[in-house]
Amino acid sequence: MTMTPKNETPTPTTSTAIGNGAPQSRTSARAATKPDSVARARSIFQWMFRSRETGRITIMQRPNLALTMALIAIVVRTLLHPAGSAGLTLTVLVGVTLTVWAVLEVVRGVNPWRRLLGAVVLVLTVLSWFGAAPW
Repeated sequence: MTMTPKNETPTPTTSTAIGNGAPQSRTSARAATKPDSVARARSIFQWMFRSRETGRITIMQRPNLALTMALIAIVVRTLLHPAGSAGLTLTVLVGVTLTVWAVLEVVRGVNPWRRLLGAVVLVLTVLSWFGAAPW
């Protein structure tokens, strides 16, 4: 340990084991982890939500025909509670159109978020066919 005169402040020791190899003080090494974690979170967000087609962040899109049909059938079934063949037709229509939409998202989703969303909807739809859906 070296002694410093009263009027001088000690200089921090440097290390090149952090970041890009540039010398940093030990005190700034701890502070550097926070920006690194923010940069990592930003990178994960960019990877998850950035469209591979347009380069823009894509969380939601305008519904395609399959999803539009499924949403309309869900609303009609919920509001009118049809019985008999009309109710069965709406139930089958919801299942088929949601399955088509989910498969399209898994195969052609513009980013990992859309593909993951399609996979979740596909699993839940298939579970509902067997009465094992969580709702």
